[in-house]
Amino acid sequence: MDKNKYIILAGSVLASVIIIFALYFNYHSSKQVSTKEMNRGQNNNIDEIPVLEVPKKQMDDIHKRTEKTVQAIHKGLENAKGFKNTHLKSVESSPKSKTLNKKLSFLITINMQTSIKSSDKHAEDVGHDVEKFVSKIMNSKKMKALLKNNSYTIKVFSKDGKKIN
Repeated sequence: MDKNKYIILAGSVLASVIIIFALYFNYHSSKQVSTKEMNRGQNNNIDEIPVLEVPKKQMDDIHKRTEKTVQAIHKGLENAKGFKNTHLKSVESSPKSKTLNKKLSFLITINMQTSIKSSDKHAEDVGHDVEKFVSKIMNSKKMKALLKNNSYTIKVFSKDGKKIN
């Protein structure tokens, strides 16, 4: 297997693991808790928090969409000129709503990593260029059909970990 296939496979596995952990740890509660309640130490019993259970079919569907997103971005970066030192950092999926309904929709967050430092005077321009490039991939007919009722956001980070777009 060549290097690119390993990268795509590793990205797909990473995306799946991120989705599972995100859904398991961060999106269990359908009850909104105010900042005041949290500060007073109320509602801290984990057993009292309702769990958002996502049907297996929807989980498989979001895994497929995330994997296809990873593949599309990797392929786009592979073929692009000018983005040699830019790579996909992670793809995260999170439910837009904490309540379960028939059409649970997800927000897909695409995190890109660049080799430019945030202090570079061109960092913001690079961030916007990477964002436009990834948006172009995500707005293709194929990706729009894949995303369906899910939306996405793109975050571009500098070499030193600061958001530059």
